[in-house]
Order: sequence, then structure tokens, then C-alpha cells
Amino acid sequence: MTLVRTLHGDTIPDDLSRAYVALATTFLLHRGGGGVTSESIDPCLLDSAVCATEQHVDLRQIREHCDLITTDDERPGEIFNNLGHMFVLLQSIVLFEEKYSLTPRICAPTQQSEYEGRRIADLEGEGWMLEAFGGANITNNGKLAKDLRTLLGGESRGYRTFLAFRTSAWSTPQKWDEDAIQPISHRCPPSHGGPFTTQAQGQVRGRLNGVTVLEVSEINVLTGD
Repeated sequence: MTLVRTLHGDTIPDDLSRAYVALATTFLLHRGGGGVTSESIDPCLLDSAVCATEQHVDLRQIREHCDLITTDDERPGEIFNNLGHMFVLLQSIVLFEEKYSLTPRICAPTQQSEYEGRRIADLEGEGWMLEAFGGANITNNGKLAKDLRTLLGGESRGYRTFLAFRTSAWSTPQKWDEDAIQPISHRCPPSHGGPFTTQAQGQVRGRLNGVTVLEVSEINVLTGD
């Protein structure tokens, strides 16, 4: 089961923001430390508080106020990862609307990849698609190569294809001027679904609130070492 249901239509920006706020506030309350103060020195009390931060987050109450949440509980780490993903999507939507008047028509807020029997990108609109990464390092575990490979499917259908990520998660594009075309090449090792190398051309299309959006083209996947 996904954490937040797939969104579609004109309400995507508002729905995504509403789901993000609902999850983030619940997550932060859960991570609050269980009332243990800095003066606490009892190891047993501290251990209980530490373990409590990793217990599943109860989402039943927040589901009563936000019908976009689809599960009653989830691991804290999973919520943390999905909040990062959702934040990158939110900034991408704002940037697309302000700079290019691109409107999303379908959104997968928590990394679900199928909707009504077809594979979908994290964010799609008329003639374009975007993959998002909300983690700390997009080059870990072949993630960059995998996302570019996913976007190849959209490019082959004539779509404009985009990649969005936290600016701090990939140092190389931080040096790029906006709209300057730059080569991208990244290898996915055998231990994470490779070996293959994905190559592409990338252009920075915007930066907003710690999020960078690239438009990628001429994607090519080379299998093997």
C-alpha cells in the first residue's frame, strides 16, 4: 500500500501540499522524544524513548482530516523518505508553473509507479514527465542512472523529460549555468540492478528552495561494463 494516493487533475498542487503538511506535522510530533528532558540520566527510560522514535507512526487520526493518506501506520524512516520526495515535487510544480506554465496532470507523491494499469512517472503533464529524488545523494546505488533510464521511456514517446532533486544531493550541477547544455553519465553497478551506464544531456531549468530541476535529453543506456 502506498502512503499517499496518486493525485490527478487541477488540484494536484493543493492536494500535494495538504498531504505533505499532514504527514510532516504527524511525523514531527512522533519524533518529539516522548517527553524525555535533557536532564534524564536513566538508561532504561532513555532506551524506551529512543525505541519509541522508531515505532510505526500512527496515522489513523490524521487520516480523519486528510483523505489523501492511505494507510493507518508507517515506519518513521519511510515517512521521512517520502516527505523528502514530496517536497521536491512541490518545488518542481511551483517552478514549472512560474517559469514555463507547465501544469501537472498526474502525480505519484510517495514513489508509486503504477496507476490504472500503466507505469507513471513521479509527475506528468501534457507532453512532459519528471522523476524526483528527495534523498541525500542521487549518485548512490545507481539511482541517477536508473532515473535517467526511466525517463528514456518518455523521451522515446516524444515527451520533454525532467529530473528534480535536492541541490545538495548532487554537487556537479551546482556549477552549471542555467540552460547551458552539459553531459551526464552515470553507472549502475551489478549490486543494484546493473551493470549499465546511462548517458544524457542536461540543462538546469531552475532552482527553488534547495531543489534543482534539470531537463534531460538524448538519453542512452549502455548495458554491461
